Amino acid sequence: MSKDDPLSVMNPEARGGDIAEGGFRAQDHLTLARIPGWLAQDGFDSMIREAHGDAEAAFHVPGTGITREFVEYKDYEIQPAGLRDEIARFQRMAEGTGVAYRRFVLSTRGLSPTLRPVHAALDRVRGALPFYADVPAIADASYADYEAAAAKVGLDAVAARFVFDRVVLEPDAPAAETLAAVLFDEAMRRAFPASADASGRQMTAAREALAALIVSSKALPIARGAILDALASGLPELADELRAAPVRLHTSIDPSEARTPGPIRMEWDNLFGGEARRYPPSAEWDRQVVGEMAALRDWMVASGRPRSVVLSGHRRLSASVAVGRSLSAVAGFRVTMDYRGEAWRTDSYPPERERPYPWHEEYHPGEVPGGELAVGIGIINDVRPEVISHLDRYRKGTARLFLYSAIPLASDAHANGAVSLAKTAIQRGLQRAGARRLALFLAVPAHFALFLGHRLNATAPVTCHERGSDGYVATCSC
Repeated sequence: MSKDDPLSVMNPEARGGDIAEGGFRAQDHLTLARIPGWLAQDGFDSMIREAHGDAEAAFHVPGTGITREFVEYKDYEIQPAGLRDEIARFQRMAEGTGVAYRRFVLSTRGLSPTLRPVHAALDRVRGALPFYADVPAIADASYADYEAAAAKVGLDAVAARFVFDRVVLEPDAPAAETLAAVLFDEAMRRAFPASADASGRQMTAAREALAALIVSSKALPIARGAILDALASGLPELADELRAAPVRLHTSIDPSEARTPGPIRMEWDNLFGGEARRYPPSAEWDRQVVGEMAALRDWMVASGRPRSVVLSGHRRLSASVAVGRSLSAVAGFRVTMDYRGEAWRTDSYPPERERPYPWHEEYHPGEVPGGELAVGIGIINDVRPEVISHLDRYRKGTARLFLYSAIPLASDAHANGAVSLAKTAIQRGLQRAGARRLALFLAVPAHFALFLGHRLNATAPVTCHERGSDGYVATCSC
């Protein structure tokens, strides 16, 4: 690869800072003001300055792994030819690097009058389109209008689509050198409102330490932890809070759902099955749910993040089991689940004197030792009739264990007590059946499914099942 290759960090476009370092101080200040927003995203991993772009940030994204945001600053009003050149450069990078870049940001002091209409169309259509995802006539007509505006400034259909999907235009970059302190302080307060209570001296110390870090680390990766160490120079309590903060994980089943900045999002809408409960093949569940959760767990451990997760959103019971099993208690993870506005914690335990959760246990031996144990668990809803019908049709002779209770779970401690007894019953059933695998059928609250998966170590590999349009279907194996 030569220094003229557009993908090389030795390319002249990437080495602009080497050529004109003195003129790039404004870019450094703008990068400094962008760091708080990066830190506020739970998937933020690291950044680099003056490598390919003026600044780049790396994030963990489910289903992709590490992917990057590329930021280019222009301290002048950009013209159509300049925009086309930058978009072409971004396209070359995207084509040559696969999923390495998820987003390209072009920040400028302004757009020429001829570019303002395309920017307005881009913002309006991109913002409204998710709402009309199920109304093709409106979505198609709106996008066609944006595409026509892009064509007027020389962007063909391919470039227009690339901009729509992957590029953010920021046409109001301020005079960073004269407003450096204001930009950083305001960015901190937006990302971390508690920093509004910090003194001017504290904010200055934090800003100067971060500035020294990014200037001294030109073309070198800067890890999230190093940024927090610099931030601690002026804001030690905030830095400690961010170091200890749990990773927020949101599971989404609605692609048009409003996106809250910060949490790592698992886009699992295709697994929810809809009202008809038509699910994709089990291999797709394994790839998305089990694979994405394993990658998240491994990234958290490798990057030194606390083994603590706050879980929000919606998901099928199979996915809740898989999330809990991936973030298991035996591996040192703690999960706090948002359940109808309440926090249910996997490390909340019932008092020793509390009465044991009243499970009704029913076991039926199988005909083939060493095979599978089917486990049906119901709280309020009794799964036995439907599971027995399914097993008689498809798994005749399988050993069966049923647990049922009509008592609702009153708290996270209550749920953990119920899970502990359920796990003991499962272990006992496995031993009695001589089984090496579990087939799991649940009619329980989501928090019970999560807690059960969290504590299923020392049992057996599990294949989860969901109630489909025609009986039960296998989903993920974990």
